[in-house]
Amino acid sequence: MNKSVINKDDLSKFRTMLIVFLVSFGSAVLFQIIYFRFSFYDTMMTSLNINNAQLGATGGIYGLVATICYLPGGIIADKIRAKYLAAVGFFTTAAVICWFATLPSYTSIMIIFGLLGVTSTLIFWGIRYKLIRLVSDDSTYSRNIGLSYGIYGVGGLLLGFVSQQIFNAFVSDSAAGFIVVLIVSAILNVIFGIATLLFVPKFDDEIKEGQGFNLNEFKEAIKHPGVWLTTASMFFVYCAYAAMAYTTPYLTDVFGASMGITSTVGMIRTYGIALLSAPIIGSIATKINSPAKVLILIMALTAVCSAILIFLPTTAAMLMIAIILILAVGFFLTGAYGVASSQFTESGVPTTIFGAATGILSVIAFIPDMFVPVITGNWLDQHPGMLGYQMSFGCFLIAASIIAVLCSVAIRIYVKKKNIQPEDK
Repeated sequence: MNKSVINKDDLSKFRTMLIVFLVSFGSAVLFQIIYFRFSFYDTMMTSLNINNAQLGATGGIYGLVATICYLPGGIIADKIRAKYLAAVGFFTTAAVICWFATLPSYTSIMIIFGLLGVTSTLIFWGIRYKLIRLVSDDSTYSRNIGLSYGIYGVGGLLLGFVSQQIFNAFVSDSAAGFIVVLIVSAILNVIFGIATLLFVPKFDDEIKEGQGFNLNEFKEAIKHPGVWLTTASMFFVYCAYAAMAYTTPYLTDVFGASMGITSTVGMIRTYGIALLSAPIIGSIATKINSPAKVLILIMALTAVCSAILIFLPTTAAMLMIAIILILAVGFFLTGAYGVASSQFTESGVPTTIFGAATGILSVIAFIPDMFVPVITGNWLDQHPGMLGYQMSFGCFLIAASIIAVLCSVAIRIYVKKKNIQPEDK
């Protein structure tokens, strides 16, 4: 056997945890700028001197390219070693961000977000979870993937805190602060790319010769009702998740909160809440053997909290209540996002077609990235103030959450009709 190729059992515990750290914290580094508007919406818009519709369009073009890249990205991940794909993902993302740091024209910014869709999805997405699987066995995977989510959340919080300090240092020139943030992000991507090449080994079981896309498995997945019910559920959960980004500028535009407050709330909602919500909601779903039951409850609560939020009196005295509601929505949606795909198992999708089912879900369920920011951005520009947010939250937070509840109800009905037991595969 080639001595440069090793088995996961040959890894020390330290090296295993180092690889988990590199791919998890590294994911926070790589995706930081792509989802920067989730935490620094107003700051990003001011720094780039663009409006809501234009900032929304950057998210839309990223979502379009990412959606196209999900399936081929998965195929590439099975053909090229993870250490090389991860490193290329970091290096190419760094190069694109360096271009972004020149604050080019709006047309160029659109191209940049399209390229980030390629570097993050076609190149990096396929190995994000594969590397965790490569260093884990059946008994340690759940622990390691949970640890990975935790590290990702901590990474996002730390990067957000550093970005906030940079903006504070350039309080009179947000564009200069944004340039520094971009340069720091590019440097970190290069560092993680080099570290990946140095510390991630070649695994003996990561590339299966002769294995490729199985059309029969794909056909079987298309015919399975559980695949489509779960995909529909995830689609509407993600509609709400994508709209969650606009709860922070809502604090600024409607309640008059400072950018410092909204950025802090955005960081906590996007990353800090995830440290609690995903493990708590995931453990509840595991304990009762039904992620669908959990989703019915938390998506209903999301709709209720969102409805209260948009009809809350917009006085300074209500600001803290609005923040609590926003964090509650973040808790529910982050947890829902984490458990929605596990309805595959509940609805009896066989493990033999899990890969094909995941491919279908990835292509369809993340389509909201293409239209939610575009539509909401236009609504906010055309209807400044409360009305634009009421339209967006009513459609994408309240209505989508209610439909997500109905999808999970449909899954429970299907499970009972087919008498699918928790242990069935």
